[in-house]
Amino acid sequence: MRTYDVFVSFRGEDTPNNFTGFLFNALRKKGIDAFRDDTDIKKGESIAPELLQAIEGSRIFVVVFSKSYASSTWCLCELAKICKYIDTSERHVLPVFYDVDPSEVGKQSGYYEKAFAEHEETFGEDKEKIEEVPGWREALTRVTNLSGWDIGNKPQYAKVEEIVKKITNILGLKFSSLPNALLVGMKSPVEELTKLLRFESVNDVQLVGISGIGGIGKTTLARALYKRITHQYNFRCFIDDVEQLKLFIGSRETLLHECLGGGSIIIIISRDKQILWTCDVYHVNPLNDNEAVQLFYKNAFRANYIMSDYKELTHDVLFNAQGHPLAIEVLGSSLFGQNQHAKEILDFGGFCFEYGLGILIDKSLITIHEGVIRMHDLLKDLDRCIVREKSPKEPIK
Repeated sequence: MRTYDVFVSFRGEDTPNNFTGFLFNALRKKGIDAFRDDTDIKKGESIAPELLQAIEGSRIFVVVFSKSYASSTWCLCELAKICKYIDTSERHVLPVFYDVDPSEVGKQSGYYEKAFAEHEETFGEDKEKIEEVPGWREALTRVTNLSGWDIGNKPQYAKVEEIVKKITNILGLKFSSLPNALLVGMKSPVEELTKLLRFESVNDVQLVGISGIGGIGKTTLARALYKRITHQYNFRCFIDDVEQLKLFIGSRETLLHECLGGGSIIIIISRDKQILWTCDVYHVNPLNDNEAVQLFYKNAFRANYIMSDYKELTHDVLFNAQGHPLAIEVLGSSLFGQNQHAKEILDFGGFCFEYGLGILIDKSLITIHEGVIRMHDLLKDLDRCIVREKSPKEPIK
C-alpha cells in the first residue's frame, strides 16, 4: 500500500490556489510526501477506495475547515475516517480553520448548520445515509477540540510556515543523529538539494549528483539528505564503498537505474563532473565566514566561543583554510586541549603553519572520531601513487 507523510482534507472550491496551494508547495519543498484529495478520483457519491487507502497509509492528517467544508459529504466521510486515528499515538490530526470560526465548526452552527439541514433533506428516508450524520457531527466536534490553527485574516504564509514546522517536528526530519560538528553549513545545502528531487515522480528513476573538491563535505551532505528523506521510502540504503555496489549488481551488464523501480532516486557523489553528466548536479561550495568560525570553535574549543589567547591563531587558520571544512575540522581537533602547544602542533611533522594550510589539505587529511584515526580518500590515493612509483614491482611494500 502506498504510504504518505501527510493527508490533507479540504474543500477544493474554497481554497483551490490560496492557502492549500501554499501549504502543498511548502510541504513539497521540505521533501514531505503529501496526498491531496482534489484529484479526479472523486467521481462517485461514496468515498473512493483510493482515498481510503491514502488515509490508512498516512501519518499526519491536516483538516482544513472552510465555509463549505460540511457541504461536501465526501469531506465529511473523510473526516469520519480520519477521526478514528485521533486516539492513536502514531497518528496526528491537525485542524486548520480557514475563513470560518472554530465554534461554528464544533457546534455545527452558521454555514455548518445549513449544510447539515440540506444533507438531511436530501437523504430523506434513506436510513443508511441518515445514520451517518451523527458520526459526522461527532467527528467535527472532536477534531475541533484538538490543537490547531485559526487562519482568519492573518498572513497565510506565516501560518503555513508554522504548520509545516509542526509537521516537520512530528516526522522527525532533523539531523539529530549526526554529530553536531557535521551540522555546520548543512542546512541551506540540504534544502537546496531537496529542491532538485522530484518526489512526485512515480514513473522514472532520477539521478542526482553531488560534486565538489575532496574534503568539501559531499558525503556529509549526502548523509544529511538521506536522514531527511529516508522516511519516505520502504527500501533505502547508503553505500559508502563502491565495491559494495559492485557486489550488489554482480556480473549483470546493466545501468544502475535499470535495476530500480519508478519513483526511485539515486544520489551519486563524485569529484569528477564528467561522471555526473547525466545527472541533476548540486555543487558543494566552501563554508562562508560564519560557518567556518562555528566549525572551528566546535572542534578546537568544543564550544561556540573562542578562547581569548587564540584569536590571532584562529584568524590565521581560517584565512588559510578558505572555508575548507575538512582542514578546519582536522586542525581544530588537533588544537583541542593543547593550551601551551597549539602552534607547535600545527608545525608538527614539517607542516609549517607559515606555509599555510594548503599542505595540510594536500598531505594531512585525517579525521579523528572516537579515538580512531581515519585517512581521507585524497591521501589514500596519493599514498598509492607514491608506492606504485617507488616500488612498481613490489606495490605491497
